[in-house]
Amino acid sequence: MRQKFIVKLLFLCCVFMGGLVYLVVNFGAGYQIALSGGMLEEDKELGNIRKFLLTQNPELGKLNQLNLSITIRDLLHKEISYKPSNIKINYMDLEGTMRMLFSDKELGVYCGGLVIIYMAALKSFGIPSRYVGMYKYTVNSPKPVPSHASVDVYVNGRWIAMDPTFNFSIQAKNEYLS
Repeated sequence: MRQKFIVKLLFLCCVFMGGLVYLVVNFGAGYQIALSGGMLEEDKELGNIRKFLLTQNPELGKLNQLNLSITIRDLLHKEISYKPSNIKINYMDLEGTMRMLFSDKELGVYCGGLVIIYMAALKSFGIPSRYVGMYKYTVNSPKPVPSHASVDVYVNGRWIAMDPTFNFSIQAKNEYLS
């Protein structure tokens, strides 16, 4: 019981407004958590991620933050396969990992890996985000899972749920954005 509480607390405390840090805590019995939040060689790595994304869609540089967040989410959902992670994400070279996943459709990641990549992509355009961990069984999903990772994006003074895995967004009052 205490371990579940700690896991939930750690996820609630994980806010992505700085650079990137990756921390894995293994609690045994199948509980593992991954947190993101503070240390890339920010200027270089984030600049490379931004350049790569702009080569994929040059219009990204012209969009407001909300439309940019949605367009990046859509792009990652389309280009990166959701399947058992058959690569190790290099957290010190997320741009390289992103290039690999875009170029080789046999490679893929689960929701947690996709969330880390999405958060880095958002950060490369100066958009704050935070990791959201959901536990027990995710209801109303095409593939029921015991846990799920998603993202909240901070746009226009409020947090908006953006899920790159299932490719949807929700804002206040349960209105769907896309």
